[in-house]
Amino acid sequence: MFDISEYRTPYIIWKYVAPTNYRSRMEWRKHRAIQSVDIVPYMNGRKILVEGKTEDYEVYDELERLRIYCSDQLDGCRDTLAQMKDELHTIDIYKVEWRIEAKGFNQSMIQFEFQRERMFEILSDEIYQGDSHVFLRELLQNSIDAIRMRREILRRSGIPPGNLGAIWVTVNHRDNGDAEIVWFDNGIGMNEHIVRNYLAIAGRSYYQSDDFNREGLDIYPISRFGIGILSCFLVADHIEIITRRDKHFQPADGTLQIIIPSMRGRFLIKPLDKEANIGTTVRVFVKGSKIRKKDNDKHKHLDATEYLKIIAGFVEFPIIITEDDKRTIILHPKENIDKVIELLGDEYTKYKEHKLRLGFPWELVFAAEDLELAREVLKEQSWDMSQDLNLAGHEGVFSYFVPSHEYYDFETSDIDDEGYQTIRILDKRNINTNKILRYNTKWHVLENHEITNFCKSAKISEFFSTYVDGILIPFHDIPRIVFNNTEEILPTPILKVNIHKAKLNIGRTELKENQYQWEIPIYNAYFKQYNKNYKTSLLAIDVKERLFRFAQIMTYHYFKIEDILNNFPIQHLPVPILKPYGVIDVCEFQEIDDPSCIFAPKAILDEIVVVFHANWFGNKKYNGFLKKWNGEKCIINSDEKRYTTIGHAMCLSQFLKKHLYHPCGIQFLKPPKKDDALLPQKIYERNKASKKSSSLNEILLKIHKNPLDLNSTDLVSINRIINRFNKRPPVITIFERPFDKHFAYGFEYLNLRHPIVQHMLECIAQVLLENVLLLSHSQKSVILKLIGRILSKNSPYESITSLREIEESIIDLFVELKDYQGVHQFNKDQIHLSPTEFIDGTIMQDSDGEWIIYKLTFEEYFTNLSEKRKINSRGIEKFGGRLFN
Repeated sequence: MFDISEYRTPYIIWKYVAPTNYRSRMEWRKHRAIQSVDIVPYMNGRKILVEGKTEDYEVYDELERLRIYCSDQLDGCRDTLAQMKDELHTIDIYKVEWRIEAKGFNQSMIQFEFQRERMFEILSDEIYQGDSHVFLRELLQNSIDAIRMRREILRRSGIPPGNLGAIWVTVNHRDNGDAEIVWFDNGIGMNEHIVRNYLAIAGRSYYQSDDFNREGLDIYPISRFGIGILSCFLVADHIEIITRRDKHFQPADGTLQIIIPSMRGRFLIKPLDKEANIGTTVRVFVKGSKIRKKDNDKHKHLDATEYLKIIAGFVEFPIIITEDDKRTIILHPKENIDKVIELLGDEYTKYKEHKLRLGFPWELVFAAEDLELAREVLKEQSWDMSQDLNLAGHEGVFSYFVPSHEYYDFETSDIDDEGYQTIRILDKRNINTNKILRYNTKWHVLENHEITNFCKSAKISEFFSTYVDGILIPFHDIPRIVFNNTEEILPTPILKVNIHKAKLNIGRTELKENQYQWEIPIYNAYFKQYNKNYKTSLLAIDVKERLFRFAQIMTYHYFKIEDILNNFPIQHLPVPILKPYGVIDVCEFQEIDDPSCIFAPKAILDEIVVVFHANWFGNKKYNGFLKKWNGEKCIINSDEKRYTTIGHAMCLSQFLKKHLYHPCGIQFLKPPKKDDALLPQKIYERNKASKKSSSLNEILLKIHKNPLDLNSTDLVSINRIINRFNKRPPVITIFERPFDKHFAYGFEYLNLRHPIVQHMLECIAQVLLENVLLLSHSQKSVILKLIGRILSKNSPYESITSLREIEESIIDLFVELKDYQGVHQFNKDQIHLSPTEFIDGTIMQDSDGEWIIYKLTFEEYFTNLSEKRKINSRGIEKFGGRLFN
């Protein structure tokens, strides 16, 4: 280490090598600056004297770093030899003296320094956020690491650790809010080397040091930053520690007492003649005034028992708490109390057991008088992370309610007068139960759940909590990957998980950024089990029953529909079909061999729900207005989120629309009454594997040349582009005869075959084409605003759009582009929209004679019709047939 003088780097070799790398050049320059290294007498021993000179400040700075390194290494060697207490192995070199002359600049030793008390305040406020209970968590972490280390040392020494490992906490309160906490663990203990070099140095953790790494222990420490002991000064001015190192981990100094009189005071370290138990006892003298100051009087007194019950959910070692007259033992959820009592002694039979509840508290979820009914129609489905999901490094459960039998189903109803969420019980056995089950509204949807906010480090949700290495991570967000439904019929599921070896931020409030999506492995393992348990059984049953079971899985098992269908043979997917006279049939997808297909009109989907009810759960035959339906058979699909089993049955076909089909046009059906608007129905065609999709630029060039050259897949891309201008734009599609000359259906659909629609598409293309540079940025901005104004539909709460306003916006757009050669020119007088260019029934005159477009009229009509179908069904004609020339 001290072979560092110029004798090691002769001038002739330096000139010959001529290093170019900065690091190499600096090393050579450092050695060239040191003229001699000698060992000379010093007091009762010797010292190392290093002499030299330099004119380069950077070299001087590097040499100063080298001085500190050499001194630290020498001190470390002396400490190690002192701990060995062997007279044959000593060293009498006590100092490294550095005499490096600075030529041409001042020797400056100025560097960043830290004001201790102010840094402690920053640690308190920024890392621990003034949490008056967080020091208990830090003590808990230290104890867990110490016990794990001792167990591993014993194991490595060939001594079975058995059931070694427990933590004892004694709290004595005083009337003024002060308290004395005695915290003991039977872990590895500390020696003086550990105390001086790690406990006393903030920011230096023994478990992240070379000293620890050299031991080669197979443990993953929780402690990482070396600041935990500072948290005690959030609530105390005085700390005392008694510690004794396990003799199997040398050097063991016997029993040591460490007194820390204040945050700014010096440590007093002294050996004790009386041997203590192996491990560490920390005595914290809590000041009640500090607790009240930190918590703004939220906590008048320290409550160690309640705090530790919240945060120590998966700690593997028993925590025995004596707090005044309270006696509590906190156990791991899977630990057996009898086994612990046998280990600790019979006196602990008087202690109250506490474990983290992993399942549902049925008595708190359901109304008391409905509890028996709940147990009859529901069962708790629980997945153990390690046993059922085979997730290494995880423990805990994912639990949720499912129907107790496959013939039960449920439907959300209203909140009753007592504030309970109600659900109606359905029975496929055609038994009309008329039973209502009630449960607490806080379990109804994620947003209703309550957070127990004991303090910042003990913030926990009733149904969702995350732990790392046994200790709670304060609640911060809901894992949406697992809880992918925002609204449930049955009570919200429970997820309580402990993750091992996860990295946290310094305040231990959240996982590091690269581990934010920690729930993905849980969901993937859960879904893997679904594949194993359900896929084969689904294929084995009748296709109609398969549809119901599929829908129930999506409703109650929290899978994403995409994941289910991507892992299921698509040819066997159950597809619901609407036939004439309101008959619902189910077939496998492989039975649909037509290259094109149609889906049930959106306007009648709510009534289809009623038909499903009659088919699956009804005691009476369906007799609603769909009895008059005489349209072609069509696939039932709902784009809207529906959280019931029937709703999910109607959503299954969405997979077909998204991945296997694309819209290619629209046809119009006969309405139920003569004066009603026609019923729009989209036409879809199957995607062709061999057909290559056009790029955006190719599509825009097609529009520029002739919009009628666009094919159906091009139109899908165009409608995506139009969505940029507004959230609810009309859909541009192809109207079938005899409506191919019309401009629009209300303002829901625009006809590509109409010249004005073609011209608007040209305008969009000119703005978006990558190779068109003739328009200035300001021109493009104005044009995009005009397009957005034309294509913007009103909000769902507004029901009309003025024909005059649409026409004026179109004129403004065309005027803006009148001098641009790339756009076909229109005479302003030619731009006129007549009411006859709209599909009948989608435009009407108001009392002032102005033509207005009702966008939601038809859907609203059907909603009203569904509510009053008994009254209105007589006046309904057969409807749904396609209109031809």
